[in-house]
Amino acid sequence: MVLTRLVSQMHDVGLVSEDPHVTLALAAGKIVERDRERLHHHFEERGWLLWDRDRLKRKLLEMTAGGYENSPVAVTLKLLLR
Repeated sequence: MVLTRLVSQMHDVGLVSEDPHVTLALAAGKIVERDRERLHHHFEERGWLLWDRDRLKRKLLEMTAGGYENSPVAVTLKLLLR
Protein backbone atom coordinates (compact mmCIF):
# COMPACT_ATOMS: atom_id res chain seq x y z
CA MET A 1 0.00 0.00 0.00
CA VAL A 2 2.69 2.49 1.02
CA LEU A 3 4.96 1.63 -1.91
CA THR A 4 2.07 1.83 -4.37
CA ARG A 5 1.17 5.30 -3.13
CA LEU A 6 4.80 6.45 -3.12
CA VAL A 7 5.28 5.27 -6.72
CA SER A 8 2.03 6.99 -7.71
CA GLN A 9 3.13 10.28 -6.15
CA MET A 10 6.57 10.09 -7.75
CA HIS A 11 5.02 9.27 -11.13
CA ASP A 12 2.60 12.20 -10.83
CA VAL A 13 5.51 14.65 -10.59
CA GLY A 14 7.54 12.92 -13.31
CA LEU A 15 10.25 11.34 -11.16
CA VAL A 16 9.67 7.71 -12.21
CA SER A 17 8.21 5.77 -15.10
CA GLU A 18 4.68 4.44 -14.89
CA ASP A 19 5.70 0.99 -13.64
CA PRO A 20 9.13 1.15 -11.95
CA HIS A 21 10.87 -1.76 -10.20
CA VAL A 22 10.98 -0.84 -6.49
CA THR A 23 13.43 -2.41 -4.04
CA LEU A 24 13.43 -1.69 -0.32
CA ALA A 25 16.82 -0.90 1.19
CA LEU A 26 18.33 -0.01 4.54
CA ALA A 27 21.72 1.61 5.15
CA ALA A 28 22.90 0.94 8.70
CA GLY A 29 26.25 2.09 10.02
CA LYS A 30 26.05 0.04 13.22
CA ILE A 31 24.72 -3.51 13.34
CA VAL A 32 25.42 -5.76 16.31
CA GLU A 33 28.00 -8.24 15.04
CA ARG A 34 26.10 -11.30 16.26
CA ASP A 35 23.03 -10.18 14.24
CA ARG A 36 24.80 -9.19 11.00
CA GLU A 37 24.57 -12.53 9.17
CA ARG A 38 20.99 -13.16 10.26
CA LEU A 39 19.93 -9.68 9.09
CA HIS A 40 21.66 -10.11 5.73
CA HIS A 41 19.87 -13.44 5.28
CA HIS A 42 16.50 -11.92 6.31
CA PHE A 43 16.87 -9.08 3.81
CA GLU A 44 18.11 -11.37 1.04
CA GLU A 45 15.13 -13.73 1.46
CA ARG A 46 12.76 -10.83 0.91
CA GLY A 47 14.64 -9.27 -2.00
CA TRP A 48 15.61 -6.23 0.05
CA LEU A 49 19.04 -4.55 0.23
CA LEU A 50 21.01 -4.15 3.45
CA TRP A 51 24.03 -1.88 3.28
CA ASP A 52 26.04 -2.36 6.45
CA ARG A 53 29.16 -0.44 7.50
CA ASP A 54 31.49 -2.61 5.41
CA ARG A 55 29.45 -2.36 2.22
CA LEU A 56 28.92 1.38 2.67
CA LYS A 57 32.65 1.92 3.13
CA ARG A 58 33.49 -0.26 0.11
CA LYS A 59 31.01 1.61 -2.12
CA LEU A 60 32.24 5.00 -0.92
CA LEU A 61 35.84 3.99 -1.61
CA GLU A 62 34.81 2.87 -5.11
CA MET A 63 33.35 6.33 -5.71
CA THR A 64 36.64 7.98 -4.78
CA ALA A 65 38.77 5.59 -6.83
CA GLY A 66 37.76 7.22 -10.11
CA GLY A 67 39.47 10.18 -11.69
CA TYR A 68 38.79 13.80 -10.89
CA GLU A 69 35.16 14.67 -10.42
CA ASN A 70 33.92 18.18 -9.89
CA SER A 71 31.16 17.01 -7.57
CA PRO A 72 30.84 18.26 -3.98
CA VAL A 73 29.94 14.72 -2.87
CA ALA A 74 32.99 13.13 -4.54
CA VAL A 75 35.35 15.83 -3.22
CA THR A 76 33.95 15.50 0.32
CA LEU A 77 34.29 11.70 0.22
CA LYS A 78 37.89 11.96 -0.91
CA LEU A 79 38.68 14.31 1.96
CA LEU A 80 36.91 12.18 4.57
CA LEU A 81 38.36 8.87 3.43
CA ARG A 82 42.02 9.95 3.27
